[in-house]
Amino acid sequence: ARGGLEPGAARAQDNADIPEAIRRAMSTAGIHAKRVAVALPPEDVLLRAFTIPAIPRAELDGAVQFEARKYLPFKLNELIWNYQVSPRPDKQITVIFAAVERAALLRVRDWIQGAGLAPVSIEPYSVSLARAVQMPRQGRAPQVVAAVDMSEDAAHIVLMRDGLVYLARDVHFNHAEGSGAEAGSRPGSDPRAERLLSELRLSMEFFAREFAGTSFERVVLFGDSSLVKRWSGTFATHLGCPVEPGILPGG
Repeated sequence: ARGGLEPGAARAQDNADIPEAIRRAMSTAGIHAKRVAVALPPEDVLLRAFTIPAIPRAELDGAVQFEARKYLPFKLNELIWNYQVSPRPDKQITVIFAAVERAALLRVRDWIQGAGLAPVSIEPYSVSLARAVQMPRQGRAPQVVAAVDMSEDAAHIVLMRDGLVYLARDVHFNHAEGSGAEAGSRPGSDPRAERLLSELRLSMEFFAREFAGTSFERVVLFGDSSLVKRWSGTFATHLGCPVEPGILPGG
């Protein structure tokens, strides 16, 4: 089920078929575990990174709430939210803030439990994707990595620094872009590849301006394997850093 954080947007209604669909999917995949980690789809999550002055820990919650209200279409008491902080060299801190509508989160939890499963964690898909790409490593310079999850009609871009998601955004391809692409065509001739490459480059350049002196170590492509194969070479040529296929963890 897909929802969103847009004011007045239509909300998905509880559907008795969803727990059964979850059970069938688990059975088809041969997964017998009852404890599961749940990744919320990007359109259900508001994720923002912003900078505030470094302040005592006791004052941090209040300062984060005050700043986060600038980006929220709902009152904080209508949301489930959390944040992580990352120090900066300029005596400020970067706050990575994520929120989901309380009703939407409880609906997902009920569907999971209705399928006979126990959700041990529920987090934004962007965060799950970052975890699959890299883990923070002590004693080394921060890794700056871009991850892209691609399908025939959309892509999800995640920019991360040492495992923390600083920017996440979606790129949707229109019908004309998709209909003009042929499976055997050159990657650069596919309008979707050109559009995604442009949006990815803009996002990476924006990040580099925000964090001067950083450069991207690599770009990791997930999703449709045929798109990953066809577009990797062109992306590597135009982005100036290694581009590699991503592998989601199993088990």
